[in-house]
Amino acid sequence: MFAGSKGRFAWTVESATAKAVIPNVLAVAVGVFSGALITDVTTPAGLLWSLAIRSSSLYVLVGLTGLSVVYSRLLYVHDREVTRFLDKDYCEAYMRSKCLPELAEKAQERIRNGQGGEFDAAMNEVRRALGLP
Repeated sequence: MFAGSKGRFAWTVESATAKAVIPNVLAVAVGVFSGALITDVTTPAGLLWSLAIRSSSLYVLVGLTGLSVVYSRLLYVHDREVTRFLDKDYCEAYMRSKCLPELAEKAQERIRNGQGGEFDAAMNEVRRALGLP
């Protein structure tokens, strides 16, 4: 579920506006429903907390808390993925894992097509992708 921020709701963790608006909307909603819960449990004699279980505001607050936890986790996972690319070694390893298979297929295709003379060019391309001399 939290493996990545790809998908239908990716904009919620990638957009700066969404990162600012969503937590604030959740905070306002929690404030409103907290007030509603207190209104529900208030009697002329004082607070009667046994009425809280019958209040729909309590369940909305639980749901908002769950949404807040899920959203915070999505932000964490997204930010962790972005931060990984600040590490040079991680970037090089990522490029090797993503680019080498494609370069190997290109070289294999060139050899199959009888362009064996271009094998050195293909190997130079692989070396350049790896940052080798």
